[in-house]
Amino acid sequence: MKDYKLIPKIALWSLMGIGVIISILFYLPLSEGTLEVAGDFLNIPRFSNLFLIWNYLLVCLVVLITLGVVCWEFVKTYKVDKKKALNSLYVVLGFIALIVICWLLGSPAEVKIIGYEGTDNVGSMPRQYACKPQNLYYELMKDRFSNKQKEARKRHAEKRKENDPGE
Repeated sequence: MKDYKLIPKIALWSLMGIGVIISILFYLPLSEGTLEVAGDFLNIPRFSNLFLIWNYLLVCLVVLITLGVVCWEFVKTYKVDKKKALNSLYVVLGFIALIVICWLLGSPAEVKIIGYEGTDNVGSMPRQYACKPQNLYYELMKDRFSNKQKEARKRHAEKRKENDPGE
């Protein structure tokens, strides 16, 4: 049983070690060159992409572990007391509400980044829907409605064929 308790310690220490090494590499004065912006020369760090990817990975890992623990607690509690199990569902609904609220608060304004000339510095969903929930609802439900409309048209055409004695 002691070996099982050792696995989380090894995982945590290895994640921390990798994070420290990547952070040190990011802050070392290694450069991929310079970028001239308004007469000033800015250094381009060599390991910035690695640092960003590592941070995204850690955030995703935290979200997955958190949701996994919530689901596990729900299953455990559901076996014992079904009313208490609903409390863990409230946590999941809180997560969903938080994500939806944060997404709706996204700004469609362009972020000015020195030396960047691409189009990825604008939120894609806010830019597309201009933060209007009714537009999002329409976009999400449009396929569902269009399929129902197609089925209704097809049924209507079949009824017309059945009722038309000329054919």
